[in-house]
Amino acid sequence: MEPNADSFHLSCSDGINLDNSGLTFNFEISPINDEKPTIYVNDLVVEEGRLMQIDLPLLNAYDKDIPPNLIMFKVSMKQ
Repeated sequence: MEPNADSFHLSCSDGINLDNSGLTFNFEISPINDEKPTIYVNDLVVEEGRLMQIDLPLLNAYDKDIPPNLIMFKVSMKQ
């Protein structure tokens, strides 16, 4: 799962004395749609006048974003 927050601690020293109290910086990470989906397509041949069901083994996609975005396919006839 992609993180939505993080932090770091910063301490300073003059080379002799170390100040361990320092400061902690907390920040939020805003999720964005930054991962391109991976498309999986297998060869598909349909004879003229025939029907074919296009299911997951023939056409599929995977989105690495968390949560994954809805992926929709549009299948149309080539003219």
